Amino acid sequence: MGNQPSQAEPIDVKVNGSSGEEEWVESSANNQFSEKEEEKVIEEMEKMEAKHDMEDLEQHDHQDEERVAEGFNLVNYYLDTHRFDLALPLMVANLEKRRMTLGEDNPFTIDSAENCAMIYLKKGEYELSELLHLDCVNRRQRLLHWDHSDTMRSLHRLGTFYIHWGKPERARAILIEAFAKRERVLGPDHPETLQSMNALGVCLQILEDLDEALLMLELTLKRRLKVDDVKPGNGKVDHPDTLEVMCNLARLHALKKDWAKAIQLQVYVVDKRVEILSELHPDSITAIVKLASMYGEMNVNDKSQQLYGRAITLSSNVMGPEHPATLDIVNSFRAD
Repeated sequence: MGNQPSQAEPIDVKVNGSSGEEEWVESSANNQFSEKEEEKVIEEMEKMEAKHDMEDLEQHDHQDEERVAEGFNLVNYYLDTHRFDLALPLMVANLEKRRMTLGEDNPFTIDSAENCAMIYLKKGEYELSELLHLDCVNRRQRLLHWDHSDTMRSLHRLGTFYIHWGKPERARAILIEAFAKRERVLGPDHPETLQSMNALGVCLQILEDLDEALLMLELTLKRRLKVDDVKPGNGKVDHPDTLEVMCNLARLHALKKDWAKAIQLQVYVVDKRVEILSELHPDSITAIVKLASMYGEMNVNDKSQQLYGRAITLSSNVMGPEHPATLDIVNSFRAD
């Protein structure tokens, strides 16, 4: 216990925007499976083959729309349970179908390419993910223009991709550009502008520019609370994007050794995610692990061990004791 925190640790950076496209790629906060629902999905998985799941995606009658929704829910399930090897064939089939029927420059085809890029990122196949992300940005810019919302969204995603790849210098330049464009075109309080602010704050934190990161994240939180129409003391800070900013700000306070602020924020995030999503949700488990790590850094070992034990038990029940996500928590516990 008591290890120094790593300042190169990527923090909560969501890659999806909030409008106009397929949000299911990073939608764990919006999809919670009960035991009955999970049994139903698993039963459905046994019946469906990947090729059939994504057949006729561009047909628009009612029956086909239901098939598409089932396929998207199946991808969601695979992603929520970190089964990226199963999610990828579905998305690749979707991309190839759209390339053949709609063409490579169609906006829906580019959406599918970005979805594939995100899954490649989760699998650690960074070069393939980078190629797809760059191609998407270039196509958006050529077909639309730099100030189009879809182009700015792809630019933002490219920046967050480089954060996850461990290339924060490259990410910073791209995120500064995405933030500046979004603030000018969409306005300072637009959710997508705040999304880029949050990512830029995380990037600055990784680069150890803690004072600038603090200013950026505190301003992001202030604007998010304004967007959420939160009044002081009413306790209605429960939007997932707001909780994400609070989680990142908590980590930053921990790096600055301001433990009172760090713990206060992270405890709030844990409580809200458990309340809204249940403690079995992956986002809730992740928040518990981060709180456990903070107590470990403070040498409050009893609380740290208790929280790690809780997270390991929850992850074992949801994912299984040998699942990579569970093993990651065990390894974090041992490292602390």
